[in-house]
Amino acid sequence: MRCPVFYIILLVLPVISTGQVIFPDDTIRIKEVIVKGSLLANNSGGYKQTVLDSSMLVDYSLNNLSEIITETTSLFIKSYGTGGIATTSFRGTGASHTKLTWNEININSPMVGQADLSLIPAGFIDELRIYYGGGSIYVGNGGLGGIINIETKPDWKTESDILASFGAGSFDRYSGLLKIRSSGKRLQSSTKAFFLSARNDFRFLNSVSYPEPVFERRKNAELFQKGLMQEFYLKGEKSITSARLWYQTSDRNLPQTMLMSQTENKEQQIDEFLRAMIGYERYNRNVNYKISLALFSDRLDYLNELASIDSRNHSNTVSSKGVVEIINGNRSRLNITLNNELNIVNSVNYSELKARNISTLTVSARRLFGEKFGVNILMRELMDDRKFLFPDFTAGMDFRMINKKESYLKLSFTRNSKVPTLNDLYWNPGGNPEIRNEYSYSGEISWDIKSKINKALILESEISIYSNRIKDMIQWRPGEHSYWSPVNINSVNTTGIESDLNLSYKINRLSVRFTGVYAFTSAHVINSGDDNNISGKQLIYVPENLFNSCLKISFRSFYYSWTVSFTGKRYTDADNTHYLPGFILNNSIIGIKIKSGKNSFDLNLKADNIFGTTYQTIAYHPMPGRSFLFTITYHRIK
Repeated sequence: MRCPVFYIILLVLPVISTGQVIFPDDTIRIKEVIVKGSLLANNSGGYKQTVLDSSMLVDYSLNNLSEIITETTSLFIKSYGTGGIATTSFRGTGASHTKLTWNEININSPMVGQADLSLIPAGFIDELRIYYGGGSIYVGNGGLGGIINIETKPDWKTESDILASFGAGSFDRYSGLLKIRSSGKRLQSSTKAFFLSARNDFRFLNSVSYPEPVFERRKNAELFQKGLMQEFYLKGEKSITSARLWYQTSDRNLPQTMLMSQTENKEQQIDEFLRAMIGYERYNRNVNYKISLALFSDRLDYLNELASIDSRNHSNTVSSKGVVEIINGNRSRLNITLNNELNIVNSVNYSELKARNISTLTVSARRLFGEKFGVNILMRELMDDRKFLFPDFTAGMDFRMINKKESYLKLSFTRNSKVPTLNDLYWNPGGNPEIRNEYSYSGEISWDIKSKINKALILESEISIYSNRIKDMIQWRPGEHSYWSPVNINSVNTTGIESDLNLSYKINRLSVRFTGVYAFTSAHVINSGDDNNISGKQLIYVPENLFNSCLKISFRSFYYSWTVSFTGKRYTDADNTHYLPGFILNNSIIGIKIKSGKNSFDLNLKADNIFGTTYQTIAYHPMPGRSFLFTITYHRIK
């Protein structure tokens, strides 16, 4: 898969774009969009949201969630490479300040309080919703940076839907996805299965361990993942009953850093989980009900023979959620939500079995005033193991600036809190049972617009300015002994600007689209308590500047794409003395789609990091140079 002919083909074609494009006689692809619509139904209120539906996600069917976010949003992903652990940073916050939810049920690890996005296959997602800043509080508590919600849902428009995709690429990467959906008038079944394997034995330039830079080959980086998701939906006259089951396992070797020789060391991590969920939704004229019950079982085993570590961790979670929505005409809406989450963890790194129960009661309301102005308010009471915390709240407004035009000014103010993880409290050695809860006060103002300039050209744009003050942020630091321990930093402030631009032009069978996303993030320690050396410093691994742009063109059955992304420098220590330099990546895709009746074939070739940029997203963990992936997809809809 290292044939240079692929590279030549990609460079000589005269059109530029990003991702696959569906053609005029097929489903229309749209980029991520800010939620709009009628003012009452507009859940975004005064908050920023991004929505990627199935027509967008199909471009990434053989990728994982972290790769989707990297190419389509302004969020920064910290990744150890293909198959390696990947976490995200929302608006300067840490990975534990990002909540990952499945149909609005939290699936973050109760131990570390975060989720590995590389374990989430894009092919299992029907819709992806990203809630920024204060908007996350409408889905759950603790997302001081934001919440990423994975939706899996029925599609009653088709009787059957079959999709089979296979990919082969550089460094012995092979992947496959199968999706089968069958539907009657009342009952629907959806089956999804995937696998991914890779050696990840790429060459990289080691400029750290030797007097002169030397090329080495990555070793002990093999990966194998497989998963299955089964869903059933039963539709009543005014209700939908659902049952979902998701099993997945990942076995990956963990390579050495650039500071050590590349050897076949026995360092390995196995992740396995089983997630089951049942739900019932009933829709009436003025009152809607929604009930969910979920059981999650997660296993993480880490083995390091050289360090004589055999760490085995098993957690079980029982979550229940009930929602009542009361609609009063076309002007007001009231929601009451009761949520409970019980975590039970058995770990060799805890002194004993640990359990924790968190309950929340949330009341939210939306009210319209005239045809232009809408107001949201929310209050939440949280009880952590029978101890009530100070209530969280938010208030937001959205104002339609021009009559009957998609132009909105949005404002919001939020207080949100996050309880410590079980590792923060009980890890042995180093856990701190006296660690305090984190909480934040954040404000946001944004303006977004959608305008049809003429019959062929559409403009979408948004700009947001935010500020987030986090009190008692938890950070792990070296202690008096030879181990690390969590401490509270008195105050951290993150401020920034986010902007999106989307221009789409379509005439006859020619489609052209340009998108650009930019984020400036200033994340500083305001008061560090007893460590004055880090006061006023940028938080580690938070780039001040991040930019993604893409230009894509499709004509008839052919498409070609080009993406350019820039990530600014990131500091790797708290006092900002060391940093990773910024880098620019170029990716491209060439493809053809052949359609015959209800059947279609999509063949494409993707090149990542076309110019072979040498870079790291995490210090001393090299990323691959130029690589290729060939994909063939069969799709049949009835």
